[in-house]
Amino acid sequence: MIGQGYTKRRIMIDEYTKRLSSELGIPIEKDEEKNVTLFRLNENVEVTMTELDPGVLFFSRIITVHKDHREDLFSYIMRANLLGRGTFQSTIGMEADEKFLTLSRCIPYEVNYPNFRDALEVFVNTLILWREEVSKKYEQTKQNIL
Repeated sequence: MIGQGYTKRRIMIDEYTKRLSSELGIPIEKDEEKNVTLFRLNENVEVTMTELDPGVLFFSRIITVHKDHREDLFSYIMRANLLGRGTFQSTIGMEADEKFLTLSRCIPYEVNYPNFRDALEVFVNTLILWREEVSKKYEQTKQNIL
C-alpha cells in the first residue's frame, strides 16, 4: 500500500517538473512506471530525474570514455569526487559497460521548489563543466604523448 506521504511527494515533484517545464520552455518526458522524468534542456544536455522516497536523484552522461590513458583520467576524477568538492555535491562515475562517464546527484530529502530548481541548475552547470574538463584532460594527454 502506498502511503499518504508518498502520494504528497509525488504530487509535489509533478508540480515542480511542470513549473520547470513552463519556466524554461522545455519538454518533460515522464515514465510513470519507473518514476523517472527526462529533462531535455538542449541537444547536448539531457538529465534523468528519478523520484526517491523522499527526494530525487539527478543523472546524466558526461562523455564517452576513451580507452587510451584512462588511469590519468580516473585519478583526476577520484580527486574531484573527494568530499564532493570538485563536483559540487555530485558524483562522477562510470556506466557498467565502461563506455560513458556519468554524473549523479542524490538529494535524499524533500526540498521546496526554489531549492529543487537551484539543485538542478547546479547539476547541469557541473555536467557542462566536467564535459569541458574531461575534454581538456584528453587533449593534454594527447599533447604529452606527441
